[in-house]
Formats: sequence, C-alpha cells, structure tokens
Amino acid sequence: MKKVLSKNKILSIIFASLFLLLFSFSFVGCGTSPSAKINIVTTSYSAADWAQNISRGGDVEVIYLLEKGVDAHNYSPTAKDKIKVLKADMFIYVGGESESGWLLDAVKDAKQEQQQINMFNSLESNLKEEETIGSMQGENESDDEVEYDEHVWLSVKNAKVICQEICNKLILLDKENESLYEQNLKDYLKELDGLDSQFETLEATKQVNTVVFCDRFPFRYLLNDYNILYDAAFSGCSTDIGVSPKTVLSLSNTINTNNLKYVVIIENANRNIANAVIEKTNTKDQKILVMNSLQSVNTKNNPQSYLQAMEHNYQTLRTALENR
Repeated sequence: MKKVLSKNKILSIIFASLFLLLFSFSFVGCGTSPSAKINIVTTSYSAADWAQNISRGGDVEVIYLLEKGVDAHNYSPTAKDKIKVLKADMFIYVGGESESGWLLDAVKDAKQEQQQINMFNSLESNLKEEETIGSMQGENESDDEVEYDEHVWLSVKNAKVICQEICNKLILLDKENESLYEQNLKDYLKELDGLDSQFETLEATKQVNTVVFCDRFPFRYLLNDYNILYDAAFSGCSTDIGVSPKTVLSLSNTINTNNLKYVVIIENANRNIANAVIEKTNTKDQKILVMNSLQSVNTKNNPQSYLQAMEHNYQTLRTALENR
C-alpha cells in the first residue's frame, strides 16, 4: 500500500530543503568571495599616516597597532594584534630594539605573499648609534652591544625614502591602481620637500646653534640633518625617570654658555626637570617649548598628521634657534 504524506509533512520537507540549500550557499559565499581590500598594518603612527596618504583612493585599510597611545618602548602586542600582523598584506615596522622581543616570530610566521618594510633595513646607510654625550645620563650597556637610535621617522629625509618604498610595495599588491598610488606619492613628496626646505632655511635665520632638551632626546636624526647642535638630560630611548644634580647643573651650564632663552621638552612630559634646570641658570627666565616625537599617539584624540606635527616641530626649533 502506497504511503501518502500529509500536507504539513510535505511543507516541513520543503522548508527543511530550502534551509539546507541556503546554508550551503552561505558557506560557498564565504569561501569564494574574499574581500579585495588591501590590509596594511604598522607599528609606527608616522608610517600609518604615510600609508594613508599614498593609498588614498584605493581599497586599502591601514591599521596602527598602537592606536591607544602606548609608548613604543613599552608596547606588548595582544593575541589580536599578532593575528592582525599575520594576516596583513603589508606590514611596516621600525626594526629596532623595542620591537625585537616579539617581532621576529610575527614576521617569520606571516603569510608568504606579505609585503614587509623594515625601516632599519631601508635606512641602513643613515642609521645612527645610540649615544650618550654632553649632559646625558648614561645607562649600563655591554661594550660590544651596538644599538641604533630608533626614532628614524623624525627625519623628513628618511620619511621620503620610506614613502617611496610603501608606494613600491603597494603597487606589487595592486598593479591596477599603480598610477593612482604614484600620483599620491608625487603629491605627498612635494609636501615633504617643502617641509625639508623650511628646515634647511633655519641655517639663515638662527642666532644660536644649540638646543637644550630637559627630557629624553629622540630628535637626533632631525637635528643631524640640519647640523643643529644639542644637549639633553637623557638619550632618546632612555628609561631613566629621575635626573641627577650633576645633569641639572651640566644642562644649566650649556644654557648659560650659549645664552639660551628656551629649553625644550617632548609631548606628554612633565616640566619638573626643565624647571629644575632653569632654576640653576643665570637668568632663571627661560621659556619651555614642546616638540612632538610622534611616539605615543592616541588616534581617538584627533592627532596631528605627520606633516602637521613636523611643521609644529619646525616652528618650535625656529623659535629656539632665533633665541628672541
């Protein structure tokens, strides 16, 4: 005897079949239609800003890993951060000592087609060793251990080199938009050239040639580019938080010798050291200026662009060197 299915049973079978069909299509869609967006991940805010400008108009997402304003010297990546690095189409990093604890494994395990930019490798001929000169408090390090100053992004001349490499790597990932990226690079390099020229004009306007940093000194690349002399309490990557009386007196002596009317600190620093140094000078009336090292940038607080920050640094150095 032939079994007859009820109307409700037939409807249930139809609905079940449709569900399975849609479910299978959803998996096919996920597996065969990946996003075409190019993903750039970087440990440097400056590099993130450069990449944004060069990729403008393309289908590109730029991720800055330290977006919450963590100091690069104290950054420890989360598991999510490491996954972002592994999956990135392009990974841009500084390559210095601060990153060495975690970076090697992340770079080694990244997908084979990932484009990588190690700033240290790109700027190898222009790298400068960490130094302890003038009033700087030294740190105990092995005599045969060579460490390089990591703050390579604070040189506009270095920025131009890295921007060119970002463009080259981006074109390898997206050949169809080659002309777009090349035009973006050309436009951005023009702005960097203008900023470079401004810094070069300091030679003509300066009344003194020494700047005193009552703080860490991450601006060696920048000041070396334009032959500006400096003295500081600490080197750029120093972990010291307390200053010795000897350092305070040495800095005040540099100020007195050069008749300086200004001292400099970096962003987010307190003014305790600067005030202590000023108190020991002959006039005790030096003003405190602030320069932006672009090290601890919180992207949610409407940060300056690289060009804006470096324009600010130019104006600050101009004021210090004109000494009026």
